[in-house]
Amino acid sequence: MAELTKVLVIEDHPATRALVKMILESEGYAVTLAIDGESGVQMAVSEPPNLIVVDIMMPNMSGWDVIKTLRADRRCRNVPILVCTVKDTPVDLDMSRNLGAGDHLVKPFEPKILREKVKKLLSPAPK
Repeated sequence: MAELTKVLVIEDHPATRALVKMILESEGYAVTLAIDGESGVQMAVSEPPNLIVVDIMMPNMSGWDVIKTLRADRRCRNVPILVCTVKDTPVDLDMSRNLGAGDHLVKPFEPKILREKVKKLLSPAPK
């Protein structure tokens, strides 16, 4: 039996966390939840997932700091990251890209778009 693809969702808003979990679990992913950046980094480093979905505006540790920390850690350096945030200015999009996120999803989002972006980030890069 194939192992489920693991997705870590780092999101401080309970309703958004639950929605992302529901959408991704309906697609067959094994979803783990972190309620803030610090616990998300600890979870990612201790058991690297196949993909990380991270919010930007969170208390204590922002999503930007989460991405910087994970990109500096050899265990998570190559884990694809999807930023999921209300921040959608060109500066925010550039920041996501420059820090090493694979894609940027703006809230509120259509479930179909979340599914497409996750699938794309998990697909192996063409040779």
